[in-house]
Amino acid sequence: MRHTITVGSIVTVSQMADPEGRNPKDRPAVVLSLEEDSVLVVAISSRMDVFDEATHVSLPWERSGHPQTGLNRESAAVCFWFETVAKNRIEAKGRSVSAILVKAITARMRAE
Repeated sequence: MRHTITVGSIVTVSQMADPEGRNPKDRPAVVLSLEEDSVLVVAISSRMDVFDEATHVSLPWERSGHPQTGLNRESAAVCFWFETVAKNRIEAKGRSVSAILVKAITARMRAE
């Protein structure tokens, strides 16, 4: 089944590097904006040991998989870890975050 990508979609980005530009691998991310051929995404991380209220936004999760996000462990959007990627590097999973969380993420990105 092919899922539509919209603002707020949780997707998998192929070969997304870490914030230092290393260790490329398939990573989960939240879509923040769409262009014709590219998508602005912010990475999702389960590394809560480095969580900082100023730079991260907690996302809904449940051990069995949250009904909206699909996340099954404590996770956050890392607002300084974003990238514009080609649409062909995106795989949609049919999961999403609310518009309120998208606003919180973009506000923290601007505060950086």
